[in-house]
Amino acid sequence: MPFLLRLAADPQAHGRTRALVTSVARQQHWGWGTRDEFLLTVRPGLCCSCDGYAMNWAIEASRHAVTADTDLLLGLLHDPDPEIRIWACYTLATALGSADRITAALRTRLAVERAPGVRASLVLAVAELARERTGSLAATWLDALWADPARPADVRVPAALAWLCPADGPVPDDLRATVDALVADDLAPVLGDVPWFRHVNDVNGLTDTLRQMLNGAEPATNFAPPF
Repeated sequence: MPFLLRLAADPQAHGRTRALVTSVARQQHWGWGTRDEFLLTVRPGLCCSCDGYAMNWAIEASRHAVTADTDLLLGLLHDPDPEIRIWACYTLATALGSADRITAALRTRLAVERAPGVRASLVLAVAELARERTGSLAATWLDALWADPARPADVRVPAALAWLCPADGPVPDDLRATVDALVADDLAPVLGDVPWFRHVNDVNGLTDTLRQMLNGAEPATNFAPPF
């Protein structure tokens, strides 16, 4: 992991984005965009692969490596390549420490970020970091984001979906109406390269996530849920 992160940080290196695809730092749950799974980094306790390997050990070690290289990854939030900035967000969301510092940096970057996919990733990274922390104020921040008509759709829709993940009960009518009004044909391709949605479906990730979160549809996957 440290070697891959340093390749990603080297402007002269080839395949920088691939070096940031740190899937080993999170539990795999392809196709699952439910409220329980969408922002889940890893389930607590034992996590086994199909061959019986205890994956939670590798995941935890990788997340510690991400945390150790927080400074390097925070620098990538300002990389000239929007795709690098997106994947830096996705990687930082798995950190086991420095959550307050990382969250502050993500929110600061959101204030000046102009690339729609990066803005969505900044919002989702803050939400994923907050999910594992008790007493986080992220829900209040997310609520303000999706309800703010001055914000672009690429911020409001991810914020609304992120707000739903830890919330209990039915989907609020005003949130559903807001998302329905904001989701247009031009939003799906904008969010299509955001890793959280690609993790659900690499072709129609936003559509599948909305179907599962807002309508309670079953994941369209042959994979069993994580165990």
